[in-house]
Amino acid sequence: MPFYVLPELTATLSVRKVSTGQWILPSSIVLADPQFSDPGPIDIIIGAEYYFDLLTDGRSKISKTGPTLQNTVFGWVVSGPIPNQPVNPPQAVLYSCTLADIQDQLARFWELESCKSSSIHSVEESACEAVFDETTTRDSSGRFVVSLPKKEFVMQQLGESELIATKRFLALERRLEANPDLKAQYQDFIHEYERLGHMKQVDINDSDFPIYFLPHHAVFKPDSTTTKLRVVFDASCKTSTGVSLNDALMVGPVVQDDLLSIQLRFRLHRIAVVADVEKMYRMILVYLLDQRLQCILCRNSPNEPIRIYQLTTVTYGTACAPYLATKCLQRLAELESDKYPVAAKAMKNDFYVDDMLTGADDIEAIIRLVKEMVELTSSGGFNLRKWNSNSSALLAELPTHLVDDQSALDLDMSNAPVKTLGLLWNTSTDCFLFRSPVWNADAVITKRVVLADTARLFDPLGLVGPVVIIAKMFVQE
Repeated sequence: MPFYVLPELTATLSVRKVSTGQWILPSSIVLADPQFSDPGPIDIIIGAEYYFDLLTDGRSKISKTGPTLQNTVFGWVVSGPIPNQPVNPPQAVLYSCTLADIQDQLARFWELESCKSSSIHSVEESACEAVFDETTTRDSSGRFVVSLPKKEFVMQQLGESELIATKRFLALERRLEANPDLKAQYQDFIHEYERLGHMKQVDINDSDFPIYFLPHHAVFKPDSTTTKLRVVFDASCKTSTGVSLNDALMVGPVVQDDLLSIQLRFRLHRIAVVADVEKMYRMILVYLLDQRLQCILCRNSPNEPIRIYQLTTVTYGTACAPYLATKCLQRLAELESDKYPVAAKAMKNDFYVDDMLTGADDIEAIIRLVKEMVELTSSGGFNLRKWNSNSSALLAELPTHLVDDQSALDLDMSNAPVKTLGLLWNTSTDCFLFRSPVWNADAVITKRVVLADTARLFDPLGLVGPVVIIAKMFVQE
């Protein structure tokens, strides 16, 4: 048997002296430990894996209620209950042995400290992945064509949706008529949608396949550097049966890294670069039959009849849109990893939805990464825009129309900070900035204002925790 020599094995055993005055032991029995009844040190501990190998023939009881004698290769041993033995205070002793590697234990300790559990897909998420794998294809230009991952049993419960969509469109139309500037921007957006082929006019005369009308409304974003007005589609609008399209769609699992990991890696690069995918959702086509679930109502003026259009691409507002878009990026990286190894790795690890935050440690490496990334995204029908970097040498390599308007090549100038996933990044100083709200003393500060301004303090890395906590304490009060 292998033995380990240790400075201490266990406490003194037994716990207290055992009274054996009334015991009558056969004269032929030789005890393995004649002083077993007296507390004393333990010299050797033998594991239970050898227990039965040590037993020999011979077993008897001292009395009906007394302990049992068992013969072993060392002699007879005694175990079992002891009649009339005082048990106050009661005591129990437990011994265990583990051979776990200390490195494994240390790793598990840090895993617990990080509060991170392994990602396990639910049944629905696994089904959504299976639908994507079985149905997704690429057309002749390399663009992805996907089907909407549907819950078929819920899809059968979809009711009539055209009436509510009509009411909401007429309400939107009245709002636009009261604001000519907003109406002009809305029509520009819709006309661009149609011109790019992202929607097409249709006549729906049959009901062999479920049809769903998406209500939509205009959202104005004055701080956007590209599109000031966006049209948002509401796939959560209930039909006549109380079931919406989003109720009938699978959401899908998260396939990209979490925001904290991406931002931490972003800070490790000496040369950092950011960009985002232009109209990412709309660069992914939807199968023709599934387009029937993305119908909208539209017209240029109240004097024209309302027309029906089908959205031909992945649509913002549907429950599965984030999954389909990010999954296509991941799949593109997998399919093209042999041709673009550097960019494929960055696409899998350094994208958060449509935002890229990546970098390298020298100018040659970052130029290669950017070149590969542009070619990789183009092969899937995507276009990266709004490039920005803390390196003027890198920005000089990029076409002028792709560089963010807020960046300046001369690092001696005070560059206007650009937003990076809700944070402000000053490319000249390579620092994250936080913009706190300024309250006018004459303004009425309501709870809504306080909550809204506190929510704008976006700090996933906890860099300004001592400041944010003051705002949270104020909210609590």
